[in-house]
Amino acid sequence: MQHMADFDRIANFRFVRLLGSGSFAHTYEAERDGERFAVKVFYDLPATVETQERFRREVDSLRIPHPNLAEYVESGVAPWGGGAAAYIAMLYLPGNSLRERLAERGGKIPSEQALEVAQGISAGLLCLHEHAVVHRDLKPANVYLPSAGGVVILDFGLARMQDLTTITARGAFVGTRAYCAPEQIRGESDVHSDLYALGAILFEMLTGHRPFTASNELELIERITREDPEPPAALEPSVPAWLDRLVLSLLAKEPLQRPRGAQAVLDALRHPARHAAFAVREPYDRNSKPLLLARVTSVAAARAVLDVGLQGGTPDAAIAAITQPTQLDELHRARGLA
Repeated sequence: MQHMADFDRIANFRFVRLLGSGSFAHTYEAERDGERFAVKVFYDLPATVETQERFRREVDSLRIPHPNLAEYVESGVAPWGGGAAAYIAMLYLPGNSLRERLAERGGKIPSEQALEVAQGISAGLLCLHEHAVVHRDLKPANVYLPSAGGVVILDFGLARMQDLTTITARGAFVGTRAYCAPEQIRGESDVHSDLYALGAILFEMLTGHRPFTASNELELIERITREDPEPPAALEPSVPAWLDRLVLSLLAKEPLQRPRGAQAVLDALRHPARHAAFAVREPYDRNSKPLLLARVTSVAAARAVLDVGLQGGTPDAAIAAITQPTQLDELHRARGLA
C-alpha cells in the first residue's frame, strides 16, 4: 500500500494532496497541464482477477454521463512503486463532501438544503439504476457538494452491475454498516439497498443523528436488522409530516416496503403535495397495550382462541388460514365464547 509521501504521481498526473482513503484505493487531488483532477489509485491492481474486475466495473460505472455523477476523464494501468497500479481520473470540482458539510454545521443542515441534496442523490441513483448499477456504499463521505452548486455521487468502488455475476461472494459484506440496509448486511443488495442508504443520509441531514447508533458493531447490526428507527420528527420537530413518512418508508426493513425506485423518491421530494400519503407503518406507540393475536390453522387450533380467553386474555384479532366452512364456524364459536 503506497502513499503520496512515497510517490508523487501516476501516469502524467502530479499529486497535490490526499483527498481520502478507502478499502481498495487512495484518492488524490492531482494536477495536469494546469487543470485539476481527482485521481483514484488502487492498491492491488492488477494483482488479482477480483481486483481487476472491480476496477473494470468502477470504470464502467463512471462512464455513465450525468450531472449528479462524478465525471470520468480517463483510466489505465501505469508504473507505481516498482510495479504497476490501476488508476481512474475524474474531473475535480472545488467543494467538500456532505460529511464535511455536516461537521461544519454541527451535524445537520436546514431541511431546505437537505431536500436539495436528497434530490441530487436521487437523480444520480436513478441514472445508475437505469444502467443496472447498484452503488452499495452510499454515505455522506461519498456525496460531494461542489462550491459552484449541485450534488455529485462519488466512489463506485463497491458498485455492482446488476447482471448474473458478482465479484463479492454471496453472504460477504460490503459497504459502511451505519448506512447499510438489513439485506445488505446479510450479503444481499439491489437498488432498494441504495434507497435505504439515501433514507439514512436524509435522516442524518435532518436530525444530526444516524438512524441507529451502538457501542459496538454487533449491537449496531442487531439494531439495524431488528429495530424500527425513531421518526425524524421525534428528534427534529420542524420536519414536516410528509417528509417524516418518506424517510421512514426509505428505512423500511423489507426492500419491497420501500418506495418502488429512485424515480418515486425524486417525485416525492419535488412534489410533496402529490405524494403526501406515502404508505408507511406508523411508529409503535410504547404507551399502548400490545395487540393479542391468535393464529388459527385448523379446527383444533381454533380452540386456542378459547384457551386465551379462559386464561384471562381477550384476542384483538385472529389470523386464520380457512380451507373449510366448518373451520370458519369453529373460529367464530371460539371467539364468541372467549
